[in-house]
Amino acid sequence: KNVLRAGVLIVPGSAPIDRNGVPRLAPQRPPIYRQWADAMVAAGYTVLRYDKRTLTHPTVDYKSFDEEAQIADAFAAFSRLRSQAYLRWFYVVGHSEGGNLGAVMASRSSAIHGLAVVNSVQFPVDELLLVQLRSLKGVPKSELDEVQHQLQLIRTGAFPKDKFLLGASGAYWAQWIAYSRNSPQTLSRLDIPLLLVQSLADESLPADTLARNVAQLRAVAKANENPRHHELPGLDHSTLRAGAQRVAPQF
Repeated sequence: KNVLRAGVLIVPGSAPIDRNGVPRLAPQRPPIYRQWADAMVAAGYTVLRYDKRTLTHPTVDYKSFDEEAQIADAFAAFSRLRSQAYLRWFYVVGHSEGGNLGAVMASRSSAIHGLAVVNSVQFPVDELLLVQLRSLKGVPKSELDEVQHQLQLIRTGAFPKDKFLLGASGAYWAQWIAYSRNSPQTLSRLDIPLLLVQSLADESLPADTLARNVAQLRAVAKANENPRHHELPGLDHSTLRAGAQRVAPQF
């Protein structure tokens, strides 16, 4: 039985991923969103999770599937949550890419009463992408140079509309670059309760990018009186400890 009259929407990370938090390309991954939801439900919250459009509609037109399309999907789910008459307060939990989307959503809607951002890049995602590729063994320099060139075309608006970079359109990347670059400023301006979480064993932030992300989050917490900022040692991008199948209790 709900006791808090509070609803939570989980906005998922990048790539085709289901409501449980399991990517289509990694079906062995633990269902972290379901585990998050179970814990919140046990605490009295109502939680809504959803499958991403790229999972439920395999024939989706990727040329038109960008960040704004994902924000529209998230707002549709949020409207579903708000339609529950017994709920009074509404919160968004955004994971990874979903954290960038959640920040944009909160800046656009006064119906969002609080936002949690979990392991979400807080600087231009194109810069992170290049570091991630360089950290992979066996990626030819020519391939890295080509990705860097394509990203430059995207930033300048010269990327062909009928082309894709790593399976996504130029519009998708251009919008995510903008939203990730602006995220610290967006979060700093929000006048709602904020929960900023960064796992300190986050494998999606190689080399010095983890320290960079932590610094950005600390700056947001300093600039805005609303956030609670938590850095969680030993937890990975999925809020798991190495080899674990259950989300860490600290999270």
